Amino acid sequence: MRRYYVLFSIKVNTREVLFAGVTANPTGAWATQAARNLFIGRAELLEGARALVRNRGSQSIDTFDEIFRTEGFKILRTPVRTPVANTFAERWIGSIQRELLKQPGGLPRTIIWNQRQLQRLVVDYTDHHNTHRPHQSLG
Repeated sequence: MRRYYVLFSIKVNTREVLFAGVTANPTGAWATQAARNLFIGRAELLEGARALVRNRGSQSIDTFDEIFRTEGFKILRTPVRTPVANTFAERWIGSIQRELLKQPGGLPRTIIWNQRQLQRLVVDYTDHHNTHRPHQSLG
């Protein structure tokens, strides 16, 4: 068994999820590079955003925050062990767990063999979430 970590961002006004990457070892350097890649590849999707709400994970180091500050973002850190402070992210995590990863009894819904397969599944689910699911904030 192996644990993988998914880095994502959510545009609160549209509930659009932006996938940034998957890793087995979430280091500060990896998160910083994923943030750079997000701005390089999808900067148009981040236009108009003013703040980044993030948890206090050890992989979110000063250079990670600096990537967003240089783009004009205000960094807001959630209180320690307070999932309700970032409800949009928590809701998406719950959705992907219920609909893709786990059955009600805790058994796996999908057997994931490797990081590449997980990345493909998350990208597909993100596309489904962004385009096919009804959201109150979408037209």
